[in-house]
Amino acid sequence: MESIDQTIAAVCTATPVEGTVARSIVRISGPQAFTIVGALCRLKESIAGRGITHTTLAMNGMSIDAMIYAFPAPHSYTGQDVAEIHLQVPLVIVHMILGQILRRCRQARPGEFTLRAYLSGRMDLTQAEAVAQIVAAGNRLQVEAARRMLAGRLSETLNSCREELLNLLGQIEAGLDFSTEDISPISMEQIVEHITVVQSRIECILDDSIQDQELIDLPSVGLAGLPNAGKSSLMNALLGRPRSLVSPTAETTRDVLEAEWILPHGRCILFDCAGLLNEHRPDDILATMAQRAAEEALRSATMVLFCVDGSKSDWKGDLERFRRISHAEMLVVLTQQDRWQQSAEQVVIRARRVFSRPCLVTSAKTGHGLDEVQNRVDEISLRWHWDSEGSDQLALTQRHRRSIQDALMALREARREILDKQDEVAAMLLRSAIEQLGRADSDRVDEQVLDRIFSRFCIGK
Repeated sequence: MESIDQTIAAVCTATPVEGTVARSIVRISGPQAFTIVGALCRLKESIAGRGITHTTLAMNGMSIDAMIYAFPAPHSYTGQDVAEIHLQVPLVIVHMILGQILRRCRQARPGEFTLRAYLSGRMDLTQAEAVAQIVAAGNRLQVEAARRMLAGRLSETLNSCREELLNLLGQIEAGLDFSTEDISPISMEQIVEHITVVQSRIECILDDSIQDQELIDLPSVGLAGLPNAGKSSLMNALLGRPRSLVSPTAETTRDVLEAEWILPHGRCILFDCAGLLNEHRPDDILATMAQRAAEEALRSATMVLFCVDGSKSDWKGDLERFRRISHAEMLVVLTQQDRWQQSAEQVVIRARRVFSRPCLVTSAKTGHGLDEVQNRVDEISLRWHWDSEGSDQLALTQRHRRSIQDALMALREARREILDKQDEVAAMLLRSAIEQLGRADSDRVDEQVLDRIFSRFCIGK
């Protein structure tokens, strides 16, 4: 682990879409942060306190407007002097400015700003991990779960449980050390009752939580249907860019094609796959492999949009394939509305009667109905992980979960030993539970664990 006395810098905002201009922030942390910014911006007065300064950067003959945000130590994100340069310029200019800064300091490693916040006591390790979870979150509800971690909800609960166990341990050990003295030790029934209460509180943490993997893995939405049902065209239209090959020739799509789909309240993975066939072709190896890949992808999908060409007069083959897909979350999407001979109302009535599912009308060519598809998927996505109303879940990492489970095991064994009147063994197990809760709350973490945790961050966080 490198010294935290070195000054570091990095761009801490997301990379803008190519060809666009967005606000970018270059962050500098360390003892030389204000000196570097002052030299770069040629400030007449040195930065002395917290504040915002409007200035102009001279770069290769260009004058670049910038806002300098100063956060003196110790009241900054990292606990050190922190300076941020806020710009609204093309990415190439941001990199030029960063290049000038890196002549005087070094590039920040992934997660190093948050690591310094942890090392300086600005946040505990659980809160630091929550920063990474917020960045990785795929929707608003996942952000809320990670935000509760960042606010210290888990630390507060675990510290309270540890305090109760420490008090209980003290009373048990007092009974052991002064068994011949005239004192009133806590009864066996009271000990068991206290352990049961703490155990229940800890079990609730596990039951009412989501794992960090759920924050990283985005839900998936699969486009299904017979060949030439308009799936590829619909995928490109929903994404707003070409991703899947469109051809009038049937069975053009062979592979599972994925792309990130931005929804109003989150993100998901939208994928297209081979058109589903009703007949088996044992002699066509490529078709067989494409069918297997499509069926496997659809089985693991969070939601399926079953595409049906609304211009067809006979949906017998579509219905046969539709019935072979058993998925709780499935919508029927009637495609190619621009080619229909009948009115949309007539087609929808017929489709609802045939498929017995909600039906949405779309046209990839005109854009009709695309917003409704996106909104329906977004609405359902809010229920994919948990109910948004009154949700109080926490986002636990594998490290948290393992330590908490170990603590629960020790508490269960301690109860048994108390009932068997083995107070000394029970005291040892209570110490183990207290230690495990401390590990979950990051009281003692070695350097290798820290490196592993912060290596998952992106640069600039």
